[in-house]
Amino acid sequence: MNRTLTAAVAAAFAAGVAPATAQQPSGEAEPRPGAQAPQQEQPSAVARAGDGAAQGFGVPATALDVERSSEYGQHIVDGRGQPIYVLESESSGESDCYDACALAWPPVLAPEGGEQVETQHRALDENQLGMTERRDGKMQLTYNNYPLYYYAMDPGDGEVTGHDVTDEWGEWYLLTPEGEPLHTEEHGEEGGGEREQRGRG
Repeated sequence: MNRTLTAAVAAAFAAGVAPATAQQPSGEAEPRPGAQAPQQEQPSAVARAGDGAAQGFGVPATALDVERSSEYGQHIVDGRGQPIYVLESESSGESDCYDACALAWPPVLAPEGGEQVETQHRALDENQLGMTERRDGKMQLTYNNYPLYYYAMDPGDGEVTGHDVTDEWGEWYLLTPEGEPLHTEEHGEEGGGEREQRGRG
């Protein structure tokens, strides 16, 4: 599957208008007796992270973990279970994703104050973890030299919507624990439909 991302995502964030998946209802009418209250949409991962993420400044992550799904097999997530992506062309360790790109794909930043990033799964190699300095001086996490990103349109519940996306900046993929962009045809059969057990034990 190869999907094309339109510029509408970045344009919405640049204009200060959150996409529909990132908005909370402004108010609700009183339900009729016996009527079921409407379910509120959950804000996106980026919307919940605050204005800094929405402006392309990035979102800090204190831990990396591994998720397993029947569709994608094993792939790297942050400590909250949010999917992490890489731009396939960025294997040199430097980020080329700024401005509108960083609005659609907020960088995964190193924790402030020198806090160590915890690897919560035995399949992750601490030696693959690194950092690259962005133009604003913030440090972005890398894994196997690939700068790490979130996707602004992910709903924030761990659902993957940014994998195998091609846009004006390139091709975006989930990242395997081995540090390679995940090509579904190669790794899809690894998934068992269940979440990988956390921890090193």
